[in-house]
Amino acid sequence: MAKNDAPRPAVRVVLVWPDENRNIGAVCRAMKTMGIGDLAIVPGERSYEPAEVAITAVHAFDIFEHARFRNSVEAAVADCALSVAYTRRRGRNRKYSSATPEAIAERVEQGRGGGTTALVFGNEEHGLTNDQVDACHVICRIPTAPECPSLNLAQAVQIACYTVFRRASTVSGKGYTPLDAVRIDELADEVDALVSMVGYSGDYDRQTNRIFARDLLARATLTPAEGRRLKGLLRKLRYGLPGRE
Repeated sequence: MAKNDAPRPAVRVVLVWPDENRNIGAVCRAMKTMGIGDLAIVPGERSYEPAEVAITAVHAFDIFEHARFRNSVEAAVADCALSVAYTRRRGRNRKYSSATPEAIAERVEQGRGGGTTALVFGNEEHGLTNDQVDACHVICRIPTAPECPSLNLAQAVQIACYTVFRRASTVSGKGYTPLDAVRIDELADEVDALVSMVGYSGDYDRQTNRIFARDLLARATLTPAEGRRLKGLLRKLRYGLPGRE
């Protein structure tokens, strides 16, 4: 493979309520083979045995040693520009659209050099809850055969990380740092305030509309300058005071 001197895209794998120590170790190994070292774990009420994790992590146990432990998905992705929920389940409360692994890899490439993307994976048995999916900006579904549609946790992480790695290894160039989740939420708050002021409700409740606006803004890959300009425009619309924010 040709050498690529451009900075690697910033990617964080987030495991939500994982049950099996050895699955966590296998995830660490999958990540390290693809050059990804940032792991966050949302344990819930669970605890883990490092010696068991080390069995399947092999030479990637350092990833677990340096893992971030957070109380929620929101906390695990707060500093990320984009958060992606990997799930095969569908339903009315599961976002308006989904992306392919290749589309996510392309979006990660746009943030090369800055703007961390979180790849979020649920519990081995139950996957991600609706609330955990809502905490992310976009859904990704890994195509599988209908006869056996479910992937092991480490397999799903391997596919996601490989797709990102392959894209980064074949595309050169430097990107920019998009807005992180906190700034995106601030913009979504401005949209929500404007929508509330004009009395628009739509077919869904206010919170659903806000999530829709937030996810749309995250997928737009706004630069900090674009974010500031959009925030100013929204405030001028809301207050009706030309020339002031």
